[in-house]
Amino acid sequence: MLTLIEASRFPNLPWKRFVVSQAEKATHGLEDWHLQACIAQAQCLISRITSDIARAESSLDLLDTSRLSTTTDKRIHLAGEQIAIQRSLNCIQVEELSAAKTWLENLGCRDPRPSPMKTMILFRREMLLGRVFRFQGEFSQSLVHLERARQKVEEQQDLIFDEDLRDLTCDLADTLRELDQPAIGERHLRTEIARQDQEHASTRKSSLLELSLAEMLFGQGRFNEAEELCLDVQSRPTLLRFEKLRLHITLAKIYHINSDYERASAQWAQAMVAVSKFPNESGATRIIVMSVCDILARQKAPGQDNPLLDQSLTTLDSLGKLAKPDGVRCWIAGLRHWVESLQSRDASIRRLS
Repeated sequence: MLTLIEASRFPNLPWKRFVVSQAEKATHGLEDWHLQACIAQAQCLISRITSDIARAESSLDLLDTSRLSTTTDKRIHLAGEQIAIQRSLNCIQVEELSAAKTWLENLGCRDPRPSPMKTMILFRREMLLGRVFRFQGEFSQSLVHLERARQKVEEQQDLIFDEDLRDLTCDLADTLRELDQPAIGERHLRTEIARQDQEHASTRKSSLLELSLAEMLFGQGRFNEAEELCLDVQSRPTLLRFEKLRLHITLAKIYHINSDYERASAQWAQAMVAVSKFPNESGATRIIVMSVCDILARQKAPGQDNPLLDQSLTTLDSLGKLAKPDGVRCWIAGLRHWVESLQSRDASIRRLS
């Protein structure tokens, strides 16, 4: 069963569902809470990939967690903490950030010599807390947690963090971008890209790292370098949903800032398609509409009405009312700076921002 669960990490979604169902069959009749927790985590992940958070939560709710308060089995306690991480990820996806922080902050450790599994849990705790604080706009606090996660990687020579280093490096660089330190973010990204190129020369390049790097270059005004990097990523045959979104947003900003409004409009339109794949997200959607409004306002002839601009401004106003009080304020690094740029250029955008 554990081998089947491990095999569910391979793509694609039908395969994941198949091997998890086989794992369930393999455990039929076994009263083993640890195995049940492993299956529940795998089911939760699959449901979260498809944005079915209700089913993701129900997978975890079926577990009888009363055993966690009575057992002395460390393996069961660690499985319970992994369940807490899954619940925090579910909360992040639906923008319940305070709840996500609560789940993570309860995963403390008083053991001066934690086990390898506990070390990994604490590492992911720091990484996810760093992400949550960035989403909330608490960038200095985000950096504290991400640096703690990075320190754990450097201290633990016997553990392999390869699968997490991409996300950690992107989160770290994106936080540094928000703190107006894109050059330092660039250094972290180039170091990790070089490490991956050396150790995994035969595998696909990490588009997420390179798109984060493109934003660091954009933040330094190196627009031609950023565009070249984005176009290289765009030429690749398969991209993740988030990679597509970030690609189109970065290219749109490059063309927009260079007053190439035709290409900028095309990229903003593709960004709108990409962001629609994230049903619980409204902040980035609003910024995309805001950017389109800026272009329409600049193309508007003096003294003439522009119904499309009026309609877009109305949409912009409506999207602003959908924002959750505890929701994500800063999802994609650089968009906060971009909004400030638009606000300084266009009074009508500033009024609705």
